[in-house]
Amino acid sequence: MARPKPNPRRIEQRARSSRVRRVVAAAIAAALIAIVAWFALRDREDLRARAERAERAGRHSEALELRREWIRSGRARSRDRVALARSALAVDRAREAESALREAVRLDPAEFEAWHLLIELLRIERRELDAESAGIAALEAVPTDRRTGILRDLTLATIYRDTTIDARSETIARRTLERWIASDPEDDDARAALALRQAIDPIPGDPDRDLRIAELEARLAVAPEHRGLREALIVSLADAGEIDRGRALLDAWPAGDDPRRDRLRARFDLDYDRKPEEAAEALGRVVARIPHDWRSHYHRARALRAVGRIDDANRAADMARRLRERLDPARLAARLVEDLREPVRSPALRDLAELCRELGLSRLAEEWERLAARRGSNPT
Repeated sequence: MARPKPNPRRIEQRARSSRVRRVVAAAIAAALIAIVAWFALRDREDLRARAERAERAGRHSEALELRREWIRSGRARSRDRVALARSALAVDRAREAESALREAVRLDPAEFEAWHLLIELLRIERRELDAESAGIAALEAVPTDRRTGILRDLTLATIYRDTTIDARSETIARRTLERWIASDPEDDDARAALALRQAIDPIPGDPDRDLRIAELEARLAVAPEHRGLREALIVSLADAGEIDRGRALLDAWPAGDDPRRDRLRARFDLDYDRKPEEAAEALGRVVARIPHDWRSHYHRARALRAVGRIDDANRAADMARRLRERLDPARLAARLVEDLREPVRSPALRDLAELCRELGLSRLAEEWERLAARRGSNPT
């Protein structure tokens, strides 16, 4: 039986119908995608608005959880991370705040507020080398009109490693660290910072040293690579006369160059092991890296004198004396309050440059001088 001939018209109709169905299907899919995206955007905007309302009402824990959910959506930007960090700090979750801030500057290196909050957090925790790295990165990334703020933050974080503006600021810093630890017992940076403040600058009301040692030992057993905990524990043990225990921890210091290890090694070499030459060498590395550390200059003078290098010892002692005078809290506070008064004028910028130069902080001095030169050529 003969097969019927194909009908061209019918074939064309079928093809046209198929094309129409594909176009309609594509349009429906696009509409569905748009609807889903709209609802997702609306939900995301709702999360932001709810978080902001919670913050205004003082419900910071609720705001933090909403911002966490917002971040988990995968659409968060750098400023969203900054907002999460602010919420985290409001409930004393400093470790989470630092993580959010570091992610914020990774996403947008020009984000001033992220750098500002990060450097201030590092200042409270006395992590001056981390603050220096963050500050230098910020100076290279933020807009020119925000560099004064970064330089202010970096200068304060650098200068106040071994001193504070006043007794009130020290009390505030300690209470802040205590809250951070209470809120997050695994915040080892905060724990190490508080223990070091208590060991280096003891004040009435500090906890018993044996209790501090026990807490540090417990945390170091969990986080043996944490150098801040190790430093705080070694200092506390040495102060308690537990020299052998401290030396064992120092000998097990994690690999890599570290001024903290050199500073501690010099203490043991000079005060306990009668190795002044090794102490002088270690302290030479410390002051090359942290030139304003007057204590290291002082101990280096002791070590140099012990090996008969009298002229070098006198120069180191003179440097220690001059640095200690420059870093005297009362005098330094008055100078900085005046220099950093808003708006910062060119003479103040030049004085800040001079202060940093006196402290051996050449990079900071150059940055302040550069800023003063720009301000002088463009007073507006």
